[in-house]
Amino acid sequence: MKKLFLCILFTTTLYSQNKNMRTYQYDQEILNKSGQRHGTLVQTSYLYDSLAYSHIYNNGKLVETTDYRFQIDNKKELVGKYKDDLPYEGYFVYENENEIAEIAYYEKGVFQFKYTTTIIEMMTPEMTGMKPKMIKNTYKEEQLWQGLNHKGYKMDGSTLLATEYYENGTITNVDLWILAIHYAELVKLKFLPNGYEIYKEAIIDPEGDPQNDKRPASILVQFTDIDNGNVSFSIDNKLIGKHQFSKQVVSKGMHLVPGVIIYSLANDNTLLVTTKSDFESNIALDEQDYNPSIMVMIYQNLIYKSIPMFYATLENDYTEILKNYEEIQKTILVLNKDKNPLNGYLIEKEDVYYKYSQYENSNVVATKNKLTLEEIRKLLFEE
Repeated sequence: MKKLFLCILFTTTLYSQNKNMRTYQYDQEILNKSGQRHGTLVQTSYLYDSLAYSHIYNNGKLVETTDYRFQIDNKKELVGKYKDDLPYEGYFVYENENEIAEIAYYEKGVFQFKYTTTIIEMMTPEMTGMKPKMIKNTYKEEQLWQGLNHKGYKMDGSTLLATEYYENGTITNVDLWILAIHYAELVKLKFLPNGYEIYKEAIIDPEGDPQNDKRPASILVQFTDIDNGNVSFSIDNKLIGKHQFSKQVVSKGMHLVPGVIIYSLANDNTLLVTTKSDFESNIALDEQDYNPSIMVMIYQNLIYKSIPMFYATLENDYTEILKNYEEIQKTILVLNKDKNPLNGYLIEKEDVYYKYSQYENSNVVATKNKLTLEEIRKLLFEE
């Protein structure tokens, strides 16, 4: 894992260009009498022991770039020419907001398409000395049709980098990189006709931490409709646990079943309750099945939180599977086999008002009556 993290650190510092393609570093500055860049300036790559790129300036204006770090088809040198200080013809290499290299291609000043790559491919020069494989992005009606889309999310103490794979305008797979200081881990998501699968492939790392679970793991989320479905968790093709979920509006006399209850708010501020029930688990588990891992954490989050529905053609917030359920304790209730509250918070509808009861070890420790929906919202989701 340490080697992987060092490679990722390298990818975030290799390129000095920003998104507007205008900030570069060179081995040596060459300036005219007015202090403007002028002539041919170069940057050396220690990876290849050769030039990374060379740029031609004319009295402060960038007129031509040549990049040697990437290869498109059989072109070992990617040349881009500017006109009126704007990209005009050829290939223009820059770094996107997620610090991954992208290459825009222009013809006569008109953008045609771009190339990008994955984090793994960005590690290729460091690990093998080979140039990274670039993937062509194509568009239809200004929407990504084929290729990759990178999205970055800031989380507490870490960053999630999601790389979406598009085919025929639809997301088929997503690489989810969780990055932090001295930590990097990859989890993958695959879209299915009736849901999605979150999985982690087997790790081959003889020098890694022996406490880390290196076996493949999979979480399968299946929807029978928008409010109902089931979630199952397997390690090395062995079922660890499974539960069903069902969502309904909190109402008077609503049907609850033994298991876990999670409250949430709909976009229209309707108070919803999701039940997680009919748990199945393998009682003959090995001790290593209880080892903490990113997949165990995600499965726990899906038990104690509302199940996110991701869409292959819409915007998704993939951090939903990584947000720790412990941060939302007030929205959780556990019912025993007799459907009596054990621990958590029971919300009951009474005409137009709500009743709020807190349970600890089957005992009521706090209660509030005649609460409005607004008061319930502040109590559960704001305090």
